[in-house]
Amino acid sequence: MLKRYPPRKAIVISALFFGLIHLNPWQALPAFCIGLLLGWVFTKQILSFRDYYTCYQ
Repeated sequence: MLKRYPPRKAIVISALFFGLIHLNPWQALPAFCIGLLLGWVFTKQILSFRDYYTCYQ
């Protein structure tokens, strides 16, 4: 999704799908929030790895 959409939009869309897949209203909102957090951590990790790799290449 990061190739098609900007990072924020991709994170929100994937977190929304992650929340909806649980099909339980009591789990959907916490799953959505966890999906946002995991998406944010993933993009920060990938971006920092790219920066590190390009600096020391």
